[in-house]
Amino acid sequence: MRIFAICLVIVALGAASTPTAADGSAEGAALCRSITKPPLIDGKLDDAAWQALPALSGFTVLRDGQPASPATSFSICHDEDAIFVALRCAEPDMDAVECKLTEADADVFEEECVVVLFDVGHERRPSGFVELAANCLGTKHDAFDDDHQWNGAWRAAAQRGPDGWTLEIAVPFGDLGRRPVSGDMWGLAVGRYRNVEGEQVFTWSPVAGSFWDTETFGHVIFDSLERNLMRDIAAVEERLSSERQDVARLAKKFGADDAYVGVVVAAAPAVGELRRRVEGGVRDADEWRNIRDALARIEDEYDDALWNLRLEELFAD
Repeated sequence: MRIFAICLVIVALGAASTPTAADGSAEGAALCRSITKPPLIDGKLDDAAWQALPALSGFTVLRDGQPASPATSFSICHDEDAIFVALRCAEPDMDAVECKLTEADADVFEEECVVVLFDVGHERRPSGFVELAANCLGTKHDAFDDDHQWNGAWRAAAQRGPDGWTLEIAVPFGDLGRRPVSGDMWGLAVGRYRNVEGEQVFTWSPVAGSFWDTETFGHVIFDSLERNLMRDIAAVEERLSSERQDVARLAKKFGADDAYVGVVVAAAPAVGELRRRVEGGVRDADEWRNIRDALARIEDEYDDALWNLRLEELFAD
C-alpha cells in the first residue's frame, strides 16, 4: 500500500495540469529577464531587447472569456533601475482610432489605451497595486491602490502604424517601492481598452470578476523560474523535515496499509521528485505552472491526511 501510494503521487506529477481561471483559461505567467541595455522609450519597439524577447499573447475578452481579436501582445524585461514593457495592439481599422486626450491623468479609458497593473506584494497579501495606463498618444494616467492623486515617475511613448499601434513604458523601481531579486514573483495584470466597436476590454490573465481585483492577477517572475520554484520547494521540505518524527510515530502506530499513512509518507519522495525536475531546468511558464500546482497539491493532500491521522489517534486513545 505504501509503495503504491508513492507511485500514485509521482505519476500524478508527470500529468500535472495547468492551473486555470474560473473561465477555464490558463492563468498568465511571464518571465521578466534582466537586460544590460535599456530600450529607448519612443514607442517604436525596434530595440534589440524587444527583438530578443518573446511576445506574450493569449488575451481574452473580459465580458465572456472568448479569445480577443484583434490581437494584443506584450513583452517585459528589466535592468537595475526599472521594468520595461512593450505592448502591441493590432487594429485593422486604424482610421476609426481616435486619441485626443493629452493632459496627464485624463480618463484615457475612454479612448484606445492599455493598462498595466503591478502588485508587488502578490505573495504576501493584502497589498495595494500600481496602476499605469496610457492611450495611443502616450498620455499617462496612473494611481496607487485607487488613489488617483498619486503620480509616478514612469515614462510612456506610443506610435501609430497602418495596422495598429504600439506603446513602450519604463517604470522605475522607485514607483513600485521595491527592487526585485532573482526568483521574486509579483502580481501582473495587462489589459487593453478598445473603443472602435463600442468598449471592449481584453485581458492577458483571465478575469472571472473585476479586472482590478488582485486575486485575478497573473504572475511576473524575475530572472529565474527555477529559483522561484526552489524557494517554495525548500519551504515545503523544511516543513516535512520538522514533522518527520511525528509522521514516523503515526506510521508505526497505524501501519503501512493505512491510506492516510501512505499519503503522508509519500509526500517527501514526491517533493524530492519535483526538486530533481526543477534542477533539470524549467522550459517555460507552462511547466512552471504545472510544477507549482503539483507542489500545492502534494502539500494539500499531506495536510488532509495528517489531520485525519491525528484525528484517528485522538479517537483511538
